This record gives sequence, C-alpha cells and structure tokens, in this order.
Amino acid sequence: MSKPIRIILLGPRNVGKSSAGHVIEQKTGLKFIDIDDPLVKQYGPIPEIVKEYGWEWFRKIETRIVEDIVKTNKQQDIIIGLGGGTVAHEFTKWRKKNISILNNFNPTAKVLLIPYPDHRKNAEILTKRSRSGFSGISTKPPLTDLGPLEETYFLLLKRFNHYLDFSTDLIYTRQMGVSDVADAIIERYLTGLIRLRA
Repeated sequence: MSKPIRIILLGPRNVGKSSAGHVIEQKTGLKFIDIDDPLVKQYGPIPEIVKEYGWEWFRKIETRIVEDIVKTNKQQDIIIGLGGGTVAHEFTKWRKKNISILNNFNPTAKVLLIPYPDHRKNAEILTKRSRSGFSGISTKPPLTDLGPLEETYFLLLKRFNHYLDFSTDLIYTRQMGVSDVADAIIERYLTGLIRLRA
C-alpha cells in the first residue's frame, strides 16, 4: 500500500493558499481542506470568535481543528491549507502543538508560498489583495492596532522565520495567477506520485 500524499500549504494571509488548494483539488481530485472552513462551521465566524473570546482562545480551538483534520484523514491523500498564523503565531503552547501534530502526520511536502524575497513589496501586494477581497478579508480580523499595510509588514517580519523553520520548500509566487501557482505545486510535488499510482 502506497503512502498517502500529504501536502501542507502555508504562508501569510492573502498569499493564495486556499485558492491554489481548491484549483489543485479540481485538477487532481485530491481532497483539499482549508482549516478555517471546519473551524467556522463548528464555532462560527472568526471575527466574532476573536471579539468575544480573544485571540488565545481562537488559537486553542484552531489546534483542535488541526488535530481533528489529521485524525480523520490518516488514510487518504490530502492537501491542507493552514491559516497565516497556524505555525507562526505568538501563543507558543498552541503553535508548538500545531507543529508537532502536523510533523507527526508525515507530510509529503510543507510548501511556503510568498510573492517575493522583499517583505516590504510582499506587504504591499498582500494588502492590496485583502482590499480587493482576494481571499475574504471580512473573515480575517486585525491582529494589531496598526493599519493594514503596517500590520502585514509587521507580521511578515515577525512570522517569516517560523514559516521557514516549518516548511520543507518555498515557492515565490511573484505575479503568477492562481492556476499557475497550482500548476507549479502539482508539477513539483504531485505529478510523479500520481503517475506512479496510475
């Protein structure tokens, strides 16, 4: 029996993890789960959770969702899209638990998506995407008292080393469209494995 294909997509808000994951699902038939989806289904909209209970409680239930996804998908191929802070947020206990759960899942690849090496440029791109509704800004409450551009840049600087430590590979998405990003992931990580099973 061949080992299940397990691809984890990570990176900052609005980088396109969910969009690329859904396109990969359409093109390959592999199941895609954005961890925000079961969380919202079970607990309600993220802004309301954060407003009522705070960020630390949100991170606690996020860890429950990560654990549930891993437990219920042990025997099947899957692509998992993480939240922007899942393996990089400031609540050490829950961050480390997420990392441990996901690493013990034995992923085929943990792919960091980021537009460019320049974080100032990245902040501008990601903020522009959030303002245009690229990935549902209404579902993503602010994490600081900073303005959108300043917050995005601040979080990139604060979280990027966590992303690098967790990931096994990095793809600079640059000006690529969603379909092109999906194709790059398929070509790099999935084509050979799927062909071997055919």
